Amino acid sequence: MKSRRSVKAKMIFSILILVCLSLAAVGIISILNIYNSTITTLNKSMTETATVSADVVTQKLNALKSVVSQISRLPQFTSPDVSDSQRVAVLQDEQVSNDYNGAGYVDLQGNDLSGEKNVADQAYFQEAKKGTFYITEPIVNSNQKSANIIVSAPVMSAGKVSAVIYFSVSSNYLNDTVKEIKVGTTGNAYIVDKNGYTIAHTDAGKVLKRENVNEMAKKNAGLAKLASITTKMSKGQTGFDEYSYNGESKFLTYAPVQDSNGWCVGIAVSKNEFLQSTYLSILFIAIATLFAALIAVFVAVRLSGSITRPINKCIDRIVLLSKGDLTSAVPEVRTKDETRILAEATRTLIQNLKNVIGEISEILARMAGGDMTAATSDWYHADFVPIKTGLDQIISSLNSDLKQISQSSEQVSSGSEQVSSGAQSLAQGAAEQASSIEELSATINEISDKIRSTADSAMKASQKADTAGEDVRKSNEQMQRMIEAMNLITAKSDEIGKIIKTIEDIAFQTNILSLNAAVEAARAGSAGKGFAVVADEVRNLANKSAEAAKNTTALIGETADAVQNGSKIADDTAASLQSSVSVVREVVGIVDGIAQSANEQARSITQINQGVDQISAVVQTNSATAEESAAASEELSGQAEMLKNLVAKFQLK
Repeated sequence: MKSRRSVKAKMIFSILILVCLSLAAVGIISILNIYNSTITTLNKSMTETATVSADVVTQKLNALKSVVSQISRLPQFTSPDVSDSQRVAVLQDEQVSNDYNGAGYVDLQGNDLSGEKNVADQAYFQEAKKGTFYITEPIVNSNQKSANIIVSAPVMSAGKVSAVIYFSVSSNYLNDTVKEIKVGTTGNAYIVDKNGYTIAHTDAGKVLKRENVNEMAKKNAGLAKLASITTKMSKGQTGFDEYSYNGESKFLTYAPVQDSNGWCVGIAVSKNEFLQSTYLSILFIAIATLFAALIAVFVAVRLSGSITRPINKCIDRIVLLSKGDLTSAVPEVRTKDETRILAEATRTLIQNLKNVIGEISEILARMAGGDMTAATSDWYHADFVPIKTGLDQIISSLNSDLKQISQSSEQVSSGSEQVSSGAQSLAQGAAEQASSIEELSATINEISDKIRSTADSAMKASQKADTAGEDVRKSNEQMQRMIEAMNLITAKSDEIGKIIKTIEDIAFQTNILSLNAAVEAARAGSAGKGFAVVADEVRNLANKSAEAAKNTTALIGETADAVQNGSKIADDTAASLQSSVSVVREVVGIVDGIAQSANEQARSITQINQGVDQISAVVQTNSATAEESAAASEELSGQAEMLKNLVAKFQLK
């Protein structure tokens, strides 16, 4: 009964598996088709909506640019005959008529003539000065209660930019634009700039707070997906994505705003709003699939019972056959289908098995007694022929294998003796190689010690050369200081020469004055004699001063010549010292190179020594292996002789 229930259960289970898999496959494919079709349609629709919305924003911006452009081309701005105050008055009128928050007229130096301020560092001025129109992102006021966007335009005169005008517009201009974008009941639109800041939103507070999802995601991991999408928007991409925030799944489509400073429009909608009908369709398919599976269970149970009942009768007999029963009768099966053929085939099978098992038993008994000359009969048919062929091949193979084993045992015995002799010779040669390698290792160690000694000497020489180079360098520095001192002496000598020249001039003037005094004394007669004596003394003093100055000048000239000669000699000495420094440095470099080469040689010798040690270990291992091989060969020879004796017990063809 257990076997019957198992077969029936397998049939039911198999049918159910097939049916359920088919139904599941159909259901899953249908669900996936519905879902993918919905997503594809939604993707296309929302992407088109985002693109159209971006075009609407572009048109709004272009309209704003057009107004400002028309104002910039008014004769009041392009004509050189209009004063700046008149131009400012015109801008103020245009501001009031267009309901703008502010206006300004800026010269090329950045001076705002309307507000008495300088805006040279502002982007809207710099871009307009280049001859292009520019719209800024919302600029939040200091009180964070309002924000404005600035639209600037160049004023062209004689084909060149002569000034810049701008208008300040409330950020609600953009907020109202995105409020007009409607997608479903939960959809909302917004605009971000190239840096990820929200510059327009249905919630104006997000603009005033300068909301940036990328910055918020650094503190809130739940915004990572939205931040990734915002990054794509900042790069000017068009796309359709899905994200989750605060437990709510949303779709987000986005498209760049043309002719803007990297702006991008995004539209977010609730996922459930657009997939509600899809979810209902999926639920209906799931219920239908479950109902079909229940029907399949009922049909499988009834069908499996009608199929398995006649088969179970044959199964009972086959079970007995599996237990070795070849005598029990096969039960009658009265059906007219394949089960009756199964019963008859079972009966024939049992009879054939009786014949085959009987003959196989007889042949195996003879082989067990050592008789390898047994042969099969000729009654085997159909698929039983391979059994006959297999028995004949087994008998033939055993005869052939036993003969080969006998021959091989003799060859193995002879070969093992040769291997044993060769292994002993190999072991002896390996021992001699090990001795030679040990001598080589000792020699390499001695060379390594000498190279290390050379490296140490080279390092000491390098240190001495470094000390000599430092001494020469210091001497060179002292010589440079002496040259500077001699140059200073030369300069001071020049200054003394100037002073001596002044003294000579004073002596000359004094001499002239003394001559004039002598003349006046002569005119005065006796009254001027005393004054004439003084004039003579003054003239003598002036002559002596002139002579002394002349001698001092000669000495200073000689001193200057001597200083110049000394400076030249010092320069030559400094050049020689500098050359000596270079030579010492080269010597230090050469000695360092010798030391490094010696160290590298020492390391190489160490590696060679290690390699020799490894070779020595391998040779010793080979010697031990050769000895083990010799012992194994002797044992193999004994086993071969034993095998030969066993094969001799069989009777072969």
